[in-house]
Amino acid sequence: MAVSHTNEIQISPMSDPIEALCTVLLDIAKTSPGANINDVMAQVKSTLDQNDELTNALQTDTRMLQINLGQSKGYQVLVEGNATAYIGDRSSFLRRF
Repeated sequence: MAVSHTNEIQISPMSDPIEALCTVLLDIAKTSPGANINDVMAQVKSTLDQNDELTNALQTDTRMLQINLGQSKGYQVLVEGNATAYIGDRSSFLRRF
C-alpha cells in the first residue's frame, strides 16, 4: 500500500505531538479507508521514520507518565495545567443474604 503525504506533516515546537499523530491517523483513514491494522501501522512507522521531529516529540512528551512498582497495576493519566490526579482501585463487594 502506498504511503500517503502524511510523511510530510510538519509540527512546530509548540504543537501537540499527540494532535500531530492523530492528524497522521486521520489522513490514513481518509486516504485508505479499507486499510487493515498492519497497513495502518506500516504507514505510521513510515511517517515516524521520515519525521524525526514528530518522533522525538512523541518520545519526550512528559504529560503521560506510568510508574509500576512491585505487583502494581499500570495506570496512565493525563494531567494538564494546575490539576491534581487521584488514582486508585475502587473495589465493591456485594454481600448476598
